Amino acid sequence: MSPASLDLSSKLNDWTRHFGADFIMGDLPVPESRIYVHEKCQAPTEVRENSFDEMSNPLSDVPRTWCTACNAFGPVSEFAWADTGEKITDYRARHSARATAVERFFCSRVVWFGVLGAALVTGVVGGVFLFATSGLLLKIIMVPFTGFMCVLLVGAAMIESTKLVLWRVCGFKETRLLK
Repeated sequence: MSPASLDLSSKLNDWTRHFGADFIMGDLPVPESRIYVHEKCQAPTEVRENSFDEMSNPLSDVPRTWCTACNAFGPVSEFAWADTGEKITDYRARHSARATAVERFFCSRVVWFGVLGAALVTGVVGGVFLFATSGLLLKIIMVPFTGFMCVLLVGAAMIESTKLVLWRVCGFKETRLLK
């Protein structure tokens, strides 16, 4: 390599570390699926949609995944990405190495369910107080609606917050782009 290309490469690495890979990569097409292989049966399984989001997220605490050949769930430690051959547990460890304990906890299912449950309760209680002087029919409609709206708003805020954590930890907000 020439000194000029090495200099450009080091600058790109510096920019990637500082701004995150999303800044450098721009608008890469996000894959819709990825294939992993179960080490016990050596059969491939294509993962899509929400399952793909969970499997590609290095901060995900999902312990099991589906094998289509076995027609059963197995521990994530028994699966590897077909395109790289890397075990999913190693992939998660490599991409989440910069995560703090607080970031891992924030992105865990325990926090998600707890916060969304608290948002639902807060919304319902708020709805009861907001519509305390209203008629019964309006209360029946609006109290659950305010609970639902609180969950929706808090959930949207948590999704964006999680993306910021992922961007800081692994350089991408969209983990389906990671290899």
